Amino acid sequence: MKRSLRLRATVLALCIVGSAAAAPPKNEAETQFTKGVALTKAGDYPNALAAFKKAYEIAPNFRVLYNIAQLHAFSNDNASAIKVYRQYLAEGRDQIPTARRQEIEKEIGRLTANVAKVTVTSNVRDVEVSVDDTFVGMTPLAEPVLMNVGKHKISASKTGLTAQTKTVEVKAGEEHLVRWLNRRVGAPFAAPSLVEHGWKLMGGRLVPDGGQPAAQFMYEDGSGRRLTLYIRKETGTANTAFRFAEREGFGAFYWIDQPLAYALAGRLQREELMGLANLVYAQLEAVATSTQGAGQPPAPGSAPGPGASPAAPGR
Repeated sequence: MKRSLRLRATVLALCIVGSAAAAPPKNEAETQFTKGVALTKAGDYPNALAAFKKAYEIAPNFRVLYNIAQLHAFSNDNASAIKVYRQYLAEGRDQIPTARRQEIEKEIGRLTANVAKVTVTSNVRDVEVSVDDTFVGMTPLAEPVLMNVGKHKISASKTGLTAQTKTVEVKAGEEHLVRWLNRRVGAPFAAPSLVEHGWKLMGGRLVPDGGQPAAQFMYEDGSGRRLTLYIRKETGTANTAFRFAEREGFGAFYWIDQPLAYALAGRLQREELMGLANLVYAQLEAVATSTQGAGQPPAPGSAPGPGASPAAPGR
């Protein structure tokens, strides 16, 4: 009789957030490093990351790890950034200036507030464990696995036993996440609560939008429908009322309320999305008003206003 392999993953804790290194190795590794620098400057971060990883693979140099970690962090892969930053500190040791070491340790602290520590255990030793099809170790694992917000597939396999797969969802720790996004976007805002209306906050992250950082919050209802709220800094355009756009079944209400621009999007009927946009607006406006200080009301015309007449561009 075959033994049964049981896999258990437990989220222990969660609090949901360059300059090129010098002296790369020569020849092909140096070529890859130079390529990575050029691609980074051009904004092609995925290929820049691949080039830096190739350079390190050919001729390991701890300085290249700094670039790799920075690109992971910029791409919101906080778990990988933490891992590579720690590797950089371990391999560089006393060759890393004190100021740089302190800077990185502080950055690791910030990134750690945006990941979960997931403990993976099994009832069998020497089982190969993979997360999202990437090998992480053999059981018993020496430490919890760092994971970013979102769904992850954990797989366990061993010759002679039936392979097991488990899906876990790492959720956002709202308070830490919002503080971090506020700092990155450069203005105060909140993650609206829509729980009473059937929508649960699933997570948030930083995304690029027209060359500047934007916050993205993801919601889900009981039937699995998704709703996304985008928030970014906007100082060059006047305030606007709600406007509506639709494309390929996806609708979006968007508006500007200085100093931020907002967009609420989802595959929903226009009327339902409008109602949710009003709810979101009311909560965001309350936060904006509270941050202006007592006795300082919002400037005239600073808000589109709940229920403002939507207008589809080009119609």
